[in-house]
Amino acid sequence: MLFRQLFDRETATYTYLLADEQNGEAVMIDPVSHQLERDLKLLNELNLTLRYSLETHVHADHVTSSGALSAWTGAAIGVSEAAGVKCAHLPLTEGGVIPFGRYRLRVLATPGHTHTCASYLLDDQMVFTGDALLIRGTGRSDFQSGDAVQLYRSITGKLFTLADHVRVYPGHDYHGFTMSTIGEEKAHNPRLAGKSEGAFVAIMNGLNLPAPKHIHEALPGNMQCGLNVGLPLPDMDHLEVDVAWLQAHRAKVRVVDVRDRGEFEGDLGHVDGARLMPAADLTHLAAPLAKHAPLVVVCRSGRRSLAAAKLLRKQGFTRVWSLAGGMLAWRSAPRERVTV
Repeated sequence: MLFRQLFDRETATYTYLLADEQNGEAVMIDPVSHQLERDLKLLNELNLTLRYSLETHVHADHVTSSGALSAWTGAAIGVSEAAGVKCAHLPLTEGGVIPFGRYRLRVLATPGHTHTCASYLLDDQMVFTGDALLIRGTGRSDFQSGDAVQLYRSITGKLFTLADHVRVYPGHDYHGFTMSTIGEEKAHNPRLAGKSEGAFVAIMNGLNLPAPKHIHEALPGNMQCGLNVGLPLPDMDHLEVDVAWLQAHRAKVRVVDVRDRGEFEGDLGHVDGARLMPAADLTHLAAPLAKHAPLVVVCRSGRRSLAAAKLLRKQGFTRVWSLAGGMLAWRSAPRERVTV
C-alpha cells in the first residue's frame, strides 16, 4: 500500500493519503484548503485516482479542500452523518466500509471532541483518529457539541479495544510526533492512562483553552465542504483552456503532449513536466492515467490536441481539455515555462 502523511504547518494538521499501488485507487483523509495545489500535484505525480475525500469531523481550525478535490478529481466526499453536511456524498455511520482497490477502511463513530467525529480503521493495522485521540493527548471537548464523558467512552470503549499494535495516526500534533500505537496511548497518555471517567472529565474541564484561530471561517466553510472559497475549474462544455489558465494551474493538472518526439524536443520545446504521448499511440499510452484527474492536451497549434481531447472524452476521461493555440501560443505568452 502507498501511504503518505502530509503536514500543514500553519494549523499543525495531518492529511493522509492511502492508495492501492496496483490499481491507483486512493483515499485522502482531512485535506486542507490551502494545500489543494500540493495534494493535486502529488496525486498527479503518483498517477492516482482519488476515490474518496474523508473528514474525521467538521473542523474548527482549518477549512477543508474536500469540495475542491471532488470537483477536480471526481472523488466522493465522506463526513459523519451526524454532521448534516449537505454537500457530502457519503453520510458515514458506525461500521461503514470504504473500499479502495484491495483495501478497506472501516468507520468507527468516535464522538466527544465534537458530535461529528469518526475514526477510520485500516485492516486492524492503522487507525486514523482525527481529534478524538491525539499522541499523548486528546481533542478538546468544550465547544461545537463536545462532551468529555462521550469522548472518554469513545476512546476507552472503542479505540482502546483495538489491538495494542494498531498504529495511531492523529489529525494534529503540536509536539513533533508523527504516530503512536494503541498500546502506547493506553500506557502513557497522561489524560487517559490509569484515569477514571471522572478524572478525565475534570482534566478536560480545567483546560481553559483559547478558541481556535480560524473558527469563524472554518465552521461555515466546512459545512459547505470548503466550496465557499470558489473553484477555477474550466467548464466541461468547452474543449479548450487558454495559456493563462494553464499557467495559473499548472501544478494541478497533467499535461500530455501528442506531438512526435522530434517536435517535443525541437525548437518550440515543451511545457515543463509534460508527458510525451504521440497521437498515433495515444489510446494505448493514456490508458493507465486516472480518468477523473484534470488533463490538458498539447500539440503545436492546437488542432491535433483538440482532436485528442475529443477522443479521450469518448474513452471516459471526464476532465480533459486542449490547450488553445498549442505550443505556439505557450511559447509567445509572458511567463512562459518551456523546456528545450
